[in-house]
Amino acid sequence: MPSFQQLDTDKNGCITLDEYGFALRLIEQISGASSLQINSTSSESSSDVPGTTASTKHAQFAELSSYVFNTSQLGAPRRRLVEDYIETTGESEGYSETDEASASPPIPIQHMSPPPPSPPAPPLDTNGTMAFVALSEYAQSHLGEAVGNANVTTIIISVNWQLDPSYISAYPLHISRTLHIAGECMDGLCEVDGGEQGPLFYILDGGALLLERLSLTNFFNTNGSVIRMSLGTLVINACNMSRNNASERGGVLHADGGNVTITNSNIAHNTARFAGVAYIYSSGHVSISECNMTGNTAEDGGVAYIHSSADVSISDCIMTGNTAAENGGLAYIHSSRDVSMNECIMTGNTAAEDGGVAYIHSSSDVSISDCIMTGNTAAEGGGVAYIYDSGNVSMSECTMTGNTAQFGGVAHIHSSGNVSISDCTMTGNIAAEGGGVAYIYDSGNVSMSECTMTGNTAEDGGVAFIHSSGDVSISKCSMLGNAAEDGGVAYIHSSGDVSISECIMTGNTAVYISDYDFFYVEDVQFAGVAYIEFSGDVSISKCTMTGNTAEDGGVAYIHASGDVSISDCIVTGNTAAENGSVAYIRSSRDVSMNECIMTGNTAAEDGGVAYIYDSGVVSISKCNMTGNTAEDGSVTYIYGSGVVSISDCIMTGNTAEDGSVTYIYGSGDVSISDCIMTGNTAEDGGVAYIQSSGDVSISDCTITGNTAFDIVRSMHSLPSPHREHQIQAEVP
Repeated sequence: MPSFQQLDTDKNGCITLDEYGFALRLIEQISGASSLQINSTSSESSSDVPGTTASTKHAQFAELSSYVFNTSQLGAPRRRLVEDYIETTGESEGYSETDEASASPPIPIQHMSPPPPSPPAPPLDTNGTMAFVALSEYAQSHLGEAVGNANVTTIIISVNWQLDPSYISAYPLHISRTLHIAGECMDGLCEVDGGEQGPLFYILDGGALLLERLSLTNFFNTNGSVIRMSLGTLVINACNMSRNNASERGGVLHADGGNVTITNSNIAHNTARFAGVAYIYSSGHVSISECNMTGNTAEDGGVAYIHSSADVSISDCIMTGNTAAENGGLAYIHSSRDVSMNECIMTGNTAAEDGGVAYIHSSSDVSISDCIMTGNTAAEGGGVAYIYDSGNVSMSECTMTGNTAQFGGVAHIHSSGNVSISDCTMTGNIAAEGGGVAYIYDSGNVSMSECTMTGNTAEDGGVAFIHSSGDVSISKCSMLGNAAEDGGVAYIHSSGDVSISECIMTGNTAVYISDYDFFYVEDVQFAGVAYIEFSGDVSISKCTMTGNTAEDGGVAYIHASGDVSISDCIVTGNTAAENGSVAYIRSSRDVSMNECIMTGNTAAEDGGVAYIYDSGVVSISKCNMTGNTAEDGSVTYIYGSGVVSISDCIMTGNTAEDGSVTYIYGSGDVSISDCIMTGNTAEDGGVAYIQSSGDVSISDCTITGNTAFDIVRSMHSLPSPHREHQIQAEVP
């Protein structure tokens, strides 16, 4: 039979057949047509072809008709269509029984077997090392042939197509060389539908695969529904990966090794038990950048589960609504090298256990910078990140808003290295227990600098809960309106030194928080700003503390085993429901307050500014204390066995029931020198009320306009000459 040309099918499903080629083409493709036209006037006249008489045609028609009726793939209506047309065409040719004797013998037609699922593809169209593949009905065979052709380096896909189940045995296609596969469809990305089959590719050692402008969807496999790789390199750029599913690991990718880079891609609604998108167990570099990751789900790692001995970098990504049934709403990262997350937006990600965005277990450094983290949730630790057993941890230039967790509304850091949080804005984050923003446990040194912390809430540490074996430093931070049961801003339990410097602390509150109700205030508690316990030396310097509230220690509650120093601070309008509107200090070592301005502070019970208990030497020097109020000791209430020294201070307009400026109860010596005490009011002790078994000395002081029955009431009687020599005063 003469060779046939390409079958012509119009948009309405009408097939036009050449007279000499219709038989084979009709058998293979008529099932997809709605009507049939047979062109009996070929460009090659039938008289020019030996043996093509009317008798020959009739014999061919009859053979075809018999085959059509016996072919199960053609329905009854189409069989009738073909039979009627053959019958009509045979009659129109003027054929009769009398013509048969003079006619040439018919050309025999071999009886054909049922057709294959797809027609045989024409040869692959290659141009040098370029392979341009139009994947229509030839999609499966052409792609496999192109991948298998060692000369082909680039494959261009120009149509959407679906993985044919009849070809699934040919997959995955093995990649052992460098290969670029890209989509060039009219509407943008070319869709490759897995038809719930997979995987499509397997990258071997030495292989490198670059995928671009493809939409990979609806693939399914146990591990890695679209791509599996043992070694080699994978680069995915400008692709969509959506609604893929793996019953175990890697909704899209399962990598046992090699380098992986994913850029400028949309990754949405993929699912797996581990890693909704990518499960990477690799010794190579892992980089994910400029991607949108939305609605991906897994038990661990809603988008990625990365177990790598190389660097891991996630940058310029938007991560929204990803979910982990256990850990890492976006990513579960276990790496022995550096992990970095830069310039990312993380919103509404959820983990049922730890790490609403990321669970990071790294023995090296972890860096999170220039990120926006909003509304992420972890039922246990780290609304954004749970960082465990790492080296140094750095969070910088981040905005953290409305994140929630049991421990660490933004970050739960369990680190053996140093932790640094700098230049961050932290607003409205909530922790049911510790650290509205950060819960930092068992680390080396911890530093927080140049941060703004506003409206954060926790049971302990409205902004930070720090349990550290190293030093803790908080500097150049603004702390506004934070609330906690203990430590409206920070709860610090450290065996090292604690330093708070150049900070503004305003309107922070220590409140009682009932379970998960973060806005019900039942009773005030400890430290509107900082609760510092069992630390080494504590230093608070160059800070402005305004309008802070607590039961004990409106600004700070300090229980330290080392020295405590508060210097060069402005302390205004702070309130304590019980003791110490600014500071409640319990230390067995020395306590000093130097060059501070303390104005308008109030304690309902003792110590309008400071309540100092069980201390060593207490030294207050060069301070201006004005308009402070308390029941006993409007400025200071000192209870201890150590020496108390107050020098070079101005004390004006302070009010108390006993000891308008200071109330001292102890067994050590008391010295007040070079002070100006004016307009202070008390029932007993217009300036000082002193109960001490030690010596009391007041020297070179100006005491004017104070109101009380006596200026100094001492339980230790001093010889009159001694008092007259020591006190130079204008007594009312």
